[in-house]
Amino acid sequence: MRRSWLPLLTLGVGLATTVLATWFAANYFEAKTRGDFNDAVGEAVEDVRGRLDAYVALLRGCSGLFAVQRQVTAGEFRAFVERLGVSAEYPGVQGIGYAARVRAGDEEGLIARMRVQGHSEFKVWPEGTREEYFPILFLQPNDRRNLAAIGFDMFSDATRRAAMQAARDSGTAAASGRVTLVQEIEGPQQAGFLIYVPVYREGDVPTTIAERRAAVLGFAFSPFRAEDFFREVLGAAPSMFRLRVFDSLGYGDSTLLYGQGGSENGGRFESARKINVAGRTWTLRFASQPGFEARAHGGRIPLLIFLAGITVTLLLFYFTHGEARARQSAEQAILRSKRSREALQESEERLRLVVDSARDYAILTLDTDGTIRSANTGSEHLYGYAVDELVGRNFDILFAPEERASGVPQKSIAQSLETGRAEHDRWLMKKGGERRFVTGVMRALRDEFGHVHGLIDVTRDITRRRDAEDAARRANEQLAAHATNLERLVAERTAHLEQSIASLEGVLYHVAHDLRAPLRAMHGFTSILLKEYAQHFDATGQEYARRVSEAATRMDELIGDLLEYGRLCHMALPLAKVEVGEPVKRVLGTLHGEIHAKHAEVEVDTSAAPVLANTTALEAIVTNLVTNSLKFVAPGTTPKVQVCTEEHNGVVRLSVKDNGIGIDPKYQDRVFRVFERLHGTEHYPGTGIGLAIVQKAAQRIHAKLGVQSIVGQGSTFWVELPKYRG
Repeated sequence: MRRSWLPLLTLGVGLATTVLATWFAANYFEAKTRGDFNDAVGEAVEDVRGRLDAYVALLRGCSGLFAVQRQVTAGEFRAFVERLGVSAEYPGVQGIGYAARVRAGDEEGLIARMRVQGHSEFKVWPEGTREEYFPILFLQPNDRRNLAAIGFDMFSDATRRAAMQAARDSGTAAASGRVTLVQEIEGPQQAGFLIYVPVYREGDVPTTIAERRAAVLGFAFSPFRAEDFFREVLGAAPSMFRLRVFDSLGYGDSTLLYGQGGSENGGRFESARKINVAGRTWTLRFASQPGFEARAHGGRIPLLIFLAGITVTLLLFYFTHGEARARQSAEQAILRSKRSREALQESEERLRLVVDSARDYAILTLDTDGTIRSANTGSEHLYGYAVDELVGRNFDILFAPEERASGVPQKSIAQSLETGRAEHDRWLMKKGGERRFVTGVMRALRDEFGHVHGLIDVTRDITRRRDAEDAARRANEQLAAHATNLERLVAERTAHLEQSIASLEGVLYHVAHDLRAPLRAMHGFTSILLKEYAQHFDATGQEYARRVSEAATRMDELIGDLLEYGRLCHMALPLAKVEVGEPVKRVLGTLHGEIHAKHAEVEVDTSAAPVLANTTALEAIVTNLVTNSLKFVAPGTTPKVQVCTEEHNGVVRLSVKDNGIGIDPKYQDRVFRVFERLHGTEHYPGTGIGLAIVQKAAQRIHAKLGVQSIVGQGSTFWVELPKYRG
């Protein structure tokens, strides 16, 4: 059994296995790395959220201090902050401070009190008259940056004011949008933000917003330099990812709080998380860094799997290919041996047949001068001479007189002596003068030294075969003549038929045109009579004129449908790839006026695969089915039409479903006949040819047509078309 397919099968299976193994390994390690990335992102988000929650809790404690102890000095506040250990326990915050509410006109008293407490240069800034102020009184730790902010009225800045108002009205912590802190007095500036916690008189949060606005004393707050904050919170994590933080749901430079970590381009892994920071939504966008991606799980394992699989596959292919070639060589050797044995057996069989059927051959041995030395019994049958009559005579007596005269016997002997072989097809003269046509071969007989010592002549009568060949040749010549004549007749009749069809179509078009012209004239003149001369007719005359106009219109529609039916019967409809949605769209565009006039609802879903069909035939099918769906509805019913496609078992079914009057099952086969109508024209106008056109178009494109209907509920006509396969 030949197994030449085994190496290719081994190669195919090996390559497929290698590709699948590589794909699964790559996907596994990709998923593992993505999981690590998402875990790191989740930890970072929780660190940020936890740190901010801690700061908010710290500010609530600070607000409690000012709510309970109305007059807090700078020294007492500094001692309070030092006891909290803000620098050590809460790294990343620029400080903790307090801004008091000062009404217009109380500024001077506040300035005097603050200068007594050691702030000799204290002032409320920026200058300007406002209804109330919220200057910064205390801000710890007491470094150069925080000292620069003392006295700053945060309520004078719109961004800070919005956060303070939100905290005041809600009674909870509120974060500001992106700002530049007044502490940015040296070095590269950073984006910043603040968190405020309101301080109310008596400590409790009032019930209403109005009460809260009246009772607010000030705000405990913390300013943050964003870059310092995130560097402290995240620590070494940015080596894994690049983080960009936006103070909004969008991504713009105006809302960017923090951005660090390598290239601006997205990494291999990306993630966006949203967190609530004291009433504001931050968006944290993470992208993996090359360093993290380089340490991804698996590393080069998928590549190693691929290379190992390719190597093993090629080795298996090499070994199986060698084994197949060795097997093929062995099979060929066995086949050659078998053929040799068969050839030997065939040769032996041939020799046996020659011996058994020697009667059909005349075998003579001759001297080199043509004298007959011996003859077999077949010679007696062929030549009509007894063996004794032949031996000793020259074999030219067996040739026709004209061949003897032209020296044919001597030429055969000379050719055999020269070349060793001479073939001849000739006329034989039998004893008694009968002529037979024979074929034979003469060969030279040589001894062991290669010397010619005689000739052997083998001859067979082929008169019957020659006569049969002559008869067959004459019959073939006659058959060829008949075939040529038949082809000519077929061509002539085909041409006549095509000419007749063309003439018939021309006559049909002319007849249709000549019929439609007077019909249109009838319709036009009766329309003029009804519009301009109606006053000259009584009601009966007007009714008669209207009937004439309607009859002319119906006849014109009937002729048009008949022409359409005839065209579908005879025109060429080549099949090609068709997107069903295209002809449906064109048909609905053509019928838009009728659909609008009937206030019909039409739903279309033609998302199925392309079909093998003809656009002209499909448009004829859809046009007539949709027109019938709009027409055959009960009075007062809004037509609802669904045109959809669905695939199943290699075919695409195009369906047109309506909510019409439906068709009784016993009439469903009749509706496709020409001129078949189930309802009178006084109820539902039409020609009775529309569904016949649908059936003819379906037949021409080898589509299957059917209908499902329930009386009073509607009908579904469907056409099944073969799916286009390229």
